[in-house]
Amino acid sequence: MQWLKQNLVIVILSVVIVASIPVAWFIASGMNKKVRESQQSAVVGVQRDLTAASVTYLVPAALPGDRPIELRSAPNRILTEWFQAERERVAGDAIAVVQRAVAFNRSDHRPLVEGLFPSAGSAQRTQRLMTDFRRAVLGDARTPSIYARLIAQHRGGDRADLVRLYDALRDLQERETERLRLERGAAGLDADDGDEIRARLSERRMSEYRRRGREVSFYATPDIFFMDQGQASRFSQQWRLASVANQADTFDAFLIQWDMWVFRDILRAVARANTDPDGQPTPIERSVVKRIERLAVEDLPVYGETVLADMPSEAVSEDGLAPTDRRHSLTGRLSTAENQVYDVRTAELVAIVSSERLPQFFRALRETNYMTVLEITTEPVDAWEELTHGFYYGEEHVVRATMRIETVWLRSWTAPLMPEGLRAAMGVQLVESGGE
Repeated sequence: MQWLKQNLVIVILSVVIVASIPVAWFIASGMNKKVRESQQSAVVGVQRDLTAASVTYLVPAALPGDRPIELRSAPNRILTEWFQAERERVAGDAIAVVQRAVAFNRSDHRPLVEGLFPSAGSAQRTQRLMTDFRRAVLGDARTPSIYARLIAQHRGGDRADLVRLYDALRDLQERETERLRLERGAAGLDADDGDEIRARLSERRMSEYRRRGREVSFYATPDIFFMDQGQASRFSQQWRLASVANQADTFDAFLIQWDMWVFRDILRAVARANTDPDGQPTPIERSVVKRIERLAVEDLPVYGETVLADMPSEAVSEDGLAPTDRRHSLTGRLSTAENQVYDVRTAELVAIVSSERLPQFFRALRETNYMTVLEITTEPVDAWEELTHGFYYGEEHVVRATMRIETVWLRSWTAPLMPEGLRAAMGVQLVESGGE
């Protein structure tokens, strides 16, 4: 006790120190909890802020049915640069595809008379250019019609001239008869001599047919483009020509021009099919398409006060561009008020073709432009009967094929050429095109 009294200060301080240890632990634990909770709250806040600051990186699908590339992330320089470059690449590829599609469809189709479409301007200039258009279409004393030129340009032509051939055969018969009379003398001609003369005449006739068949790749004359009275309801080419021949009507003139583009594409496909592996035109006996009997384009419903029909409500868009209706045709494509992307012109082709190699012509259509055979019917051909009329097809089996061919025309290049009245009749809306 004496020591405690003498060292009281030391004792008190020792007690305080010992007591402060659990107290300090308790206080420190409470402070640590508060600090931890505060820090955790701060971290959550930062994470919330970072999440709110994230962005969605997107590369859109280039084609209908493709999947876009999408990523949500905080802003990141490397990601930003990659997605920007990828978007530019996809957009560039899409523009290039559109440009190639338009270039393929347009090919080198140009108006027969430059400056006539969509408007020639003054009435005087319109009249002058329409005169040039009539001359280009109908021809004159110095220039064949566009119909004759189209056939010749694609290696087609008429059969052998039967009048000249008849005269040549008659001369040959007379010479052969005279020759045999001189040889037989008083004995005169007998039945064998008659057979010999007929064989010579037949040989000469076939020789002339083959010779003409080597000069052209298919038989055709300008008559193939004109319909008889019973077919006039769907094909107005003939009376449109009469209209253009008598008055300056750019509405009808453009439709005739459009018909020409369709004719030209189909004849190009014929010429492509009638080409050998070396790129040379084939003679008729080796051609796929041996004769064209009819080629016509169905009218668009643009006459009268009504515009193109509305697409049925059941129609769907399979390409993201225009609605289609497969109840209408194999492809479902239609010229309608809702379709501002393209127009459909349907052609009818009747031709005598190689039955075995007809698919080559189908392929040639696809390679020439956006053309599809919607329907085809075939019937047998009596080759010997055709031969009596001067049509020589060679040895392979042939059929008469009647085809409905769909041709598609992108408005990005046709619409700017259309006269204003035709645009109104078709409900065409002119828009800026990034595809040209």
